[in-house]
Amino acid sequence: MDGFSPVIVQLLLGIVSGTALFILAVSYLESAIRALAGRKVKRILRGTTSRPGIALIFSALITALLQGSSVVLLLLLSLVGAGVLPLRNALAVMLGANLGTTLDTWLVIAVGFKLQLELFAVPFLLLAGTLALVGKGERSVHWSRFAVGLGLFFLSLGMLRDAFSADSIPKDWINSAWPLPLFSLAGLVLTALIQSSLAVTVLAAAAVHGGVMDLAPAAALVLGAEIGTTIKLFFGSTDGSLAKRRLAWANLIINLGTALVLLVVLRPVLSLAHVLVGDMDDVFVLVMFQTLVNLVSVIMFYPFLGYFSSWLERFVRGDAYRKCLHLGEAPPRDPDLALELFRRESETYLKAACIVNLAAMRLPVMSLLQGIGFSESHPLVRSFSTHGSLPYEYMKSWQGELQLYYLSMRNIGQDSVHAEEGDRMASAVRNAMHGLKSMHDIRDNLHELRESTSEIKHEAYHYIREGTRNVFESLLSILDSPKGADEVVLAERFEQINSEYESTLERLYTEAARSSIDSRAFTVMMNLNREVYAAKKAMLLAVRELLVPKGSQNGNWPLFNS
Repeated sequence: MDGFSPVIVQLLLGIVSGTALFILAVSYLESAIRALAGRKVKRILRGTTSRPGIALIFSALITALLQGSSVVLLLLLSLVGAGVLPLRNALAVMLGANLGTTLDTWLVIAVGFKLQLELFAVPFLLLAGTLALVGKGERSVHWSRFAVGLGLFFLSLGMLRDAFSADSIPKDWINSAWPLPLFSLAGLVLTALIQSSLAVTVLAAAAVHGGVMDLAPAAALVLGAEIGTTIKLFFGSTDGSLAKRRLAWANLIINLGTALVLLVVLRPVLSLAHVLVGDMDDVFVLVMFQTLVNLVSVIMFYPFLGYFSSWLERFVRGDAYRKCLHLGEAPPRDPDLALELFRRESETYLKAACIVNLAAMRLPVMSLLQGIGFSESHPLVRSFSTHGSLPYEYMKSWQGELQLYYLSMRNIGQDSVHAEEGDRMASAVRNAMHGLKSMHDIRDNLHELRESTSEIKHEAYHYIREGTRNVFESLLSILDSPKGADEVVLAERFEQINSEYESTLERLYTEAARSSIDSRAFTVMMNLNREVYAAKKAMLLAVRELLVPKGSQNGNWPLFNS
């Protein structure tokens, strides 16, 4: 035992550091590939999924080219959520993506454990550094990240291979009498934690290559990884559409069902894998086993995709309008009740839109959200902790649900009065969404001014920030007021917004004339001022549409000058 513990500690350190580096490498590769080829991949998926068979083949090839199924599956979620892909064809893409992952494993194992790939790491890292120094534009940044990912990828494979290769490591310490399901559970937990089934598979292959783990427990570990990889898709479908949640459930059922079947017949399938690879190393037997797992998955589910998708549509029903606080799955038959629910939901949406715009300026909003009915555990409240695009994406989906409800309302026999009010509220929601988009589009400009060391830029940010606070807090007060809104008051507020926009514009022109602002900073602040004004204007129009009947609206409000 005196000589045993240091060896095990050394092994664990090698495993942890190699795996961490591998995950970092895959993360760099995935983000770079998504940025460089995401739109092209999405277009290819759209163009090759008219038939399930073609969808399966092309998704397998695309997954192999993109070094993993995560990019394809997350793109698939967006296509399904947008209604571009029917569920049956999406399931075929999923099966193909799982199969394509095994092609990556073959490449990694065949090359990574047979060549000194770490020798290739330095040139790729040097290339990454060169691109970062002399490259221009966003694409150069992404290519630099891609080169970093490849360099770290090669280094991590060498570290994992060497970690299990030491002669002093006891070759039977992990091959005890532990039941195989325990190894599957370990694979599931590891994959759920590190979000990479490929990393777990490579880890198992390295253990087999070094003689530390037998084939049977390694194969059970791979089966657990197949289940654990479904976790990422569940996270990707959180707060998503019904179609996205059905796809996440399908992924879980397919991978779990296949893994349970293969766990029962694990040793016979391993024997078949031995026969198929012939005299090759045991590590290739493990990769062949993973290939057979995904082939079995295709055989089990592909012939029944039509029945499976129909069952999912019945099983995963949920609430079609679950982002909405007041609406049900469909408008009630009573037009008055439907209109009242739609009005309440539209009002809540406008309040939330004001709060999201305030949050874009890093203003405190949690108490405001709770004041309009959102609990601390609500997804919209949680999304603010990221300071990213999640609140905006949530509002987009919510607006889509409201619009679908509005379209359904028009089919329940409304008279002209109900139709006119419904049109007005739908227009209010659309205007609010336009305001949200204006604020979302300038988030990088806001960050630049907020973090700038230039006093002029920093002061401009705080000036615009304070004006934004005043407008959206006043709109929240108007929406909360039991008296409603007066056209004259709103028109005065609109004139004030116009005046603030023009005074800020004049201030920028004055500073530019003094040469105290460089040309780029001037452009950034001009754009920021205009988009913030557009957001204020859109939200004010939204409040007007919601609260002031058409007959009381006094013509068009003045436009702004650029």
